[in-house]
Amino acid sequence: MAIGNRNVSLENPPNTQCPLSHAKWDPKSEQVISAGRKITKIDRTTLLKRLHRSMLPNVEELIEDDITAFALDLDNDGEEEIVFVASNLARVDEQWERERLADQYERDEKAHPYVTLAGILPKGSDFPVSFYFDHGDYAGGTDAIGSVTLKGVVSISPGTGEIALLIRAGTGFDRTQSLIRYWHGLLQRIDTIAFTCG
Repeated sequence: MAIGNRNVSLENPPNTQCPLSHAKWDPKSEQVISAGRKITKIDRTTLLKRLHRSMLPNVEELIEDDITAFALDLDNDGEEEIVFVASNLARVDEQWERERLADQYERDEKAHPYVTLAGILPKGSDFPVSFYFDHGDYAGGTDAIGSVTLKGVVSISPGTGEIALLIRAGTGFDRTQSLIRYWHGLLQRIDTIAFTCG
């Protein structure tokens, strides 16, 4: 985890009224503080089987390539939890587009189920503690369908070892940045401000 003074300087700021345009970054002031945790790879095949057993809507549509995941002890209890983002949306969009181009005059409007699920899977459980879930039938690209970006793992209290996930989630119209803190089966969501100018 890196902490310190972060000042970013833009030679030709796009918006002179924006405070971010005047920020300066001093890499020498950065410090790295170890949280004492190790991120490990997980077996996506096993994770997929566990997610399918959860019986959540459209989760059976997921395949291994739809999953990004890793294991990490989030609550400092000595047991690793699986952090994952699973979405078949890119694959469904490609399939929908191929069918649309092939059948431009004879569209049968067949359903294309999509799912986006992001969460934490505790050891020994098949039911995830989710921090984002969206599903439905895909009918073409839209900003109303949500997505999740796992931006990183951050220290929320240096010196205590407490960590959280930094995520960006929601629809194209309503994406929020949040810290996700996991503690013995419970989630705490802390919305943060992702300040941009313009």
